Amino acid sequence: MTGYRPWLTYTVVEAYTGAITSFAVTLFAYELSGSVTAAGGLGTLSSAISYGLAMFGGVFVDSYDRRRLMAIRVSLSLLIWGTMSVLAITGVLSFLIFSVLVCSATVVSGLLGLSGESALWSLVSGENYVTAAGFRWILKSRQMTALTALAVVVNVGIFLLMSSVTLMLLANGTDTTVIGFVVTAQAAGVVLGSPIAAHLTKTIPAGRLLLVTSHQCCFCCPLSLARTSC
Repeated sequence: MTGYRPWLTYTVVEAYTGAITSFAVTLFAYELSGSVTAAGGLGTLSSAISYGLAMFGGVFVDSYDRRRLMAIRVSLSLLIWGTMSVLAITGVLSFLIFSVLVCSATVVSGLLGLSGESALWSLVSGENYVTAAGFRWILKSRQMTALTALAVVVNVGIFLLMSSVTLMLLANGTDTTVIGFVVTAQAAGVVLGSPIAAHLTKTIPAGRLLLVTSHQCCFCCPLSLARTSC
């Protein structure tokens, strides 16, 4: 399994930087615009672009060399975020330019973001990764397409809820360090739930699990919003 450790390092670093970037974008958007609506709108647009391109990006990365696509993604992301940093340091970064750059980075992530996961298939031998499959089969199955759409809706809803809490705290003048602890708690919940999720996916059919998850979100999300608005 030559190359597995570099791949794992890349994946872990990507996950951490992605989480930090998502949090920083929300804070920076609010700082530039001074509007919760504008900052939330940018987050919603970015999320819609990311999830909307994910399936097409999966098909795209299946058609080309995945390692090369990983390198291209890193290079483009470095160019976009580097440009944004220079503009911010020089004081010429406006909310409009910031929004364009964020959406550009999201397009790159949406189209090439799955190249890292797909590259694992070419690094691990068949006997060690017998469940490997391409993304095209999702489009060929109506059932999988429906399940994927349901998963997207659930994930978008959770993302919007987390963003709403962050923006509400910003609007109330909460210190960014405290907000960071809230986001950290959310991440800790994901980490703690991962072992349980691995067990559930092996014992419960995917469709039934997604339905239960979506109903749980429908119950918990309004409750969370009601509690945070008090």
